[in-house]
Amino acid sequence: MTRTSPAAARHTAAVLHGLYRTALLTAPWPLTDNRVQAVRNCAAAHARAASAGDGAEALACELALWDTILHTCANPPLHDAVNHLKPVWQRAHRVHLSPPGVGDTEWSPFLTACAIGDRRRALHHLDHHWQNIDRRLTHPAT
Repeated sequence: MTRTSPAAARHTAAVLHGLYRTALLTAPWPLTDNRVQAVRNCAAAHARAASAGDGAEALACELALWDTILHTCANPPLHDAVNHLKPVWQRAHRVHLSPPGVGDTEWSPFLTACAIGDRRRALHHLDHHWQNIDRRLTHPAT
């Protein structure tokens, strides 16, 4: 698939949301200090790329953040499913979503949840993040 319609982008985002949610639910909590630090590093890189208006780099950093969680749960089929969707999501993101703005770089609640081992709060942030993506795909002008 070389072109991604807005509807296909929304469907891909919904599937990725579910896969990342499954990763958070199946990962052993609390996350190790090394995993929390890796998530922090990816979040900081995402914020830098977003502030510079580099949408491709910001997306790569965000995907690396979620990959950190995926590796934690050690579920090869889940990891394979995400890797299968990444190219589709990258095309959809590039075509249908503008570069992230300052508000899209706020990872503090997620980082705090990971640091203190609060899976419920991490899931809440994940859900909020992907709801914002769905809203931006549904209403690109807002």
